[in-house]
Amino acid sequence: MTDTRRVWFLRGFTLFTLILTLGALQQFAQQAAEELELVTRTRTLALYGGYGFATVLGLILITTWTPLKTRLLHWLDTAFDWLQRLNWVLALIALALVVLFGYLSRGYYGRYLAPPLPRYLAFWLVVVGLAILLLAWLRWRSWAFSLAAAAVVVGFAYYLSGFIGAVNSYPLALGWSETSRYYFGSTYLSELIYGIKTPLPLRDPSRYLMQAVPFLIPNLPLWTHRLWQVLLDAGLTVLASYLLVRRLAVKRRSVFAIVVLWTSLFIFQGPVFKQMVLILVFMFWGFDSQRLRRSTILVVLVSIWAGITRLNWIPMPAMLAAAMYLLEQPMNDTGLWRYVAPIAIWGLLGGAVGYAVQTGYQLLSGNDLGAFNSNFTADLLWYRLLPNLTYTRDLWWRLLFPNSPNGPGILISLAFATLPVLVFIIWAIARQWHNWAFIRLLGLGTMTLLLFVGGLAVSVKIGGGTNLHNVDAFIVFVLLIGSYIYFGKFRPDTSLEAQDLQFQPHWALSTWIILAPVLYALSQGGAFERPNYLAADETIEALTEYMELAEAEGKEVLFISQRHLVTFNTLGEVPLVHDYEKLYLMEMVMANYQPYLEVLYDDLREQRYAAIITDPLFERIKDPLKESGAEENNLYIKRVTRPMLCYYERDATFSETIVQVLVPLNEPDCQP
Repeated sequence: MTDTRRVWFLRGFTLFTLILTLGALQQFAQQAAEELELVTRTRTLALYGGYGFATVLGLILITTWTPLKTRLLHWLDTAFDWLQRLNWVLALIALALVVLFGYLSRGYYGRYLAPPLPRYLAFWLVVVGLAILLLAWLRWRSWAFSLAAAAVVVGFAYYLSGFIGAVNSYPLALGWSETSRYYFGSTYLSELIYGIKTPLPLRDPSRYLMQAVPFLIPNLPLWTHRLWQVLLDAGLTVLASYLLVRRLAVKRRSVFAIVVLWTSLFIFQGPVFKQMVLILVFMFWGFDSQRLRRSTILVVLVSIWAGITRLNWIPMPAMLAAAMYLLEQPMNDTGLWRYVAPIAIWGLLGGAVGYAVQTGYQLLSGNDLGAFNSNFTADLLWYRLLPNLTYTRDLWWRLLFPNSPNGPGILISLAFATLPVLVFIIWAIARQWHNWAFIRLLGLGTMTLLLFVGGLAVSVKIGGGTNLHNVDAFIVFVLLIGSYIYFGKFRPDTSLEAQDLQFQPHWALSTWIILAPVLYALSQGGAFERPNYLAADETIEALTEYMELAEAEGKEVLFISQRHLVTFNTLGEVPLVHDYEKLYLMEMVMANYQPYLEVLYDDLREQRYAAIITDPLFERIKDPLKESGAEENNLYIKRVTRPMLCYYERDATFSETIVQVLVPLNEPDCQP
């Protein structure tokens, strides 16, 4: 790089950092004023430090327009030469820098990085520092690659740091449905754990089958189940990414590693849940487009797993096989029917096996068969495709629309996640479309469009629409096709080699592609909130007393929430009541499945339970135009809360731990 280009690079970097710093200081001061902490020592020091840093940046920027710019470049070169002498120590400094960002973001000071620009500024400074260290340590020559690699590494590390708070010994649920997963996992071994045979999970049986693995070792504590879940969520995604990148035959080790991390971040955008990621693992590992018999067996076997996964993932093994076949195998002189025959066979066999396994599971699960159709009777809330209150307000959205209470909605968020790769795919194919047979392009485009439309339809079902996990299959297809084209693995039907069609996007598009999943990762969470163990112990002590009273009366206790307390014997030997766990109950509420609800109403009318443990019940109807999750809240009030409070009353509420105990009314006087 010439001195002139270096000077312009330095000017651009300094100006961008200065603007970002001033914006971050403005948001930081605004947050301080809103929280009435303007004069605290920490904030005051941070503000003074920020203004001092901005001043230094301004002086550097001015210097680049003076004769002193040559001396400034010399100082920078001298500093860089000194860094290179540190050798392996640079690796330790780089690791410390990445850990420091995670500590500042997730620790006590994370609340100061809650606004978008302060967090982006901290991220940018760490990325620049890490890029410099990588250049000095690994002797890389490209600033662009170093910055891109640093951004991906820091974004990946930040996302993984979010799992740290999920592994602890806190005895109560860490989130609305967190411990429900462990309970449904335990149902696969219910006779061993509870002494009774319970029905198997109604939804996502493959997910809970994975959650059942730790129960094979009796009496493992709750934190080990949380650790297992984290290992599945993070580990399988990285493994699937590794297997995909291995298929792309990326030779340079540093590029290989960075692409694996970026691919993981792209998958995390759904997120694609672990039971679906396992399908990717098997397909990316075992599919061979030149050994069709072996690949057909693989599609059948993986379709068995897909059959106990979600309905919209049953065709995915066959569709993934078809996509990789279309990408890897040119049509050449093969006749049309002979070329598409494997795709048709995979579709028929995979679909038939998947649906057969699903039907068999439904028959053997012990559940009411009608309950499995609840997905088709739930309301569809199409407005959630557009900006709405229920969708998560990502960090980038809060930056663009700081005063809007809405989140971006499914369509805009999906565009943010996948549009840069889609633009690249369309651009690359449009430039060289004549090198591929039309049937191959049509097949890939049709499958991607079907997954897009199907994912949107599933996303708007009531109870969904808060993130992109229902368009996960579409996200995977965009990733698969885009990566094959970028790395020159989409084999042409002409005499050209696939590498000859490798297309390098404009630097602006490349930046957008790299940053989209990284910025998504930065939107996930913030400072950890340490659970209140003392409040949890007090809640458990109180619940234990209710269990003793119920045992004395010879009556049952219903755990709608916190059912893992029964699973792990936290309250002693408590008989299990399988019915009405909160996830199952909410599913039936949203579907208005009357056979299930009528049994619940009969149990309430008969005051079957000595106590009911639930999340606090509220009776206020929400306005969908003004409050998040209003439809779900209102249906639950209508179909559960009001009938329940006809026959039970609130006896104790533990606000800190979000637990409420209901006991029978002496003289019920209302009709549900």
